[in-house]
Amino acid sequence: MRFSGAPPFSVSGRASPPVNGPVTATLVVDNEVSEDGTTYNIMGRIPGRSSDYQIIVGGHYDVHFTGFQDDNCAVGLVLAMAKAMIDSGYQPENDIVFCLHGAEEWGSSYTQYDWTVGAWEMINHVHPEWVGKTLAFLNFELPAYEFSTYTSTYSAPEMYAMLDYFANEYPYSPDPEGCFPDGVLTDGYQTYTYVDEYAWTVNNVLEWYAMYFSPEVIAIQDDMLWGADNQDNLYWGTDIGFTKADVDAATRSLFVRYEEDGGDFSQEIAVYQAAIQAQTQILADLGAKETQAMLDLSALLG
Repeated sequence: MRFSGAPPFSVSGRASPPVNGPVTATLVVDNEVSEDGTTYNIMGRIPGRSSDYQIIVGGHYDVHFTGFQDDNCAVGLVLAMAKAMIDSGYQPENDIVFCLHGAEEWGSSYTQYDWTVGAWEMINHVHPEWVGKTLAFLNFELPAYEFSTYTSTYSAPEMYAMLDYFANEYPYSPDPEGCFPDGVLTDGYQTYTYVDEYAWTVNNVLEWYAMYFSPEVIAIQDDMLWGADNQDNLYWGTDIGFTKADVDAATRSLFVRYEEDGGDFSQEIAVYQAAIQAQTQILADLGAKETQAMLDLSALLG
């Protein structure tokens, strides 16, 4: 099945009537999207004994619908932490910056990256001098979401051991009360960027969608991401992006021949093998840069 020109949309649970089985519905959209708007990042700082380095504590205040979990709970948590530190007279070793970002859910049109725009602007344009002096960014996303018997922390792999110690072994680490009976899991959870679809997208999952959408729709999507009119848009010119493997035709062929038994798929396989080699080299180059960045961070931390 292919969908040509089908628009995506979100509906809150409150506005969704119970539905059992297939239905035919009419969607009435009374919505206006304006470009060139303004959003704000809200920031406060508790001075430390030294301002050479800092720790940032943050979340985002823009929401879809009422946003109790995503991310109003985090806003209350960040403000409560700041108030408790001030009321107690605590002076940290390094500055602690509290930052509530705007435009996390959505903040840019006609670009590969339309989310976390407030955070991106903060570190890249508003305070680029924070690069190299920020020891950690503690971000709170859906902090009261009891999705299972445990809660988790997410971080770069080199931080797993430290987080496990502070979450589970440090004498003053609080245990969850009334929730999460299995505690806090810290090992093996890498940072979302958010959500899982992002990790797939930057590794070229868009070719996968070629199975479900017509070539015309894929062409529109490709123009949005790589078209000549998009070169100067947000994030372009920053080397932030991904190189799409030319495998759409092979993917579409596999889908058409899905139920074929005993067919010769050598041509499609060859296309994927060539794409894997090319993408592996790209990944190796990026990995080398990331490794050097971690070595530089290690040297900075002593």
